Amino acid sequence: MHTVTADVRDSAAQHAAVAERVARFGRLDTLVASAGVWDYQRQLTRLGAAELDAVSCRR
Repeated sequence: MHTVTADVRDSAAQHAAVAERVARFGRLDTLVASAGVWDYQRQLTRLGAAELDAVSCRR
């Protein structure tokens, strides 16, 4: 297993991370893009749209 740290909000960083792995290993079998960014003192249901969009993978 190899890990790459990238900002999941940055599309170019995501593409670069994948390209780096494919260039090194010839293929990519599994990809996990995980983001967990919020203030743990606040309830998830009280986060605003901008805060949710910051970690959303919607396009």
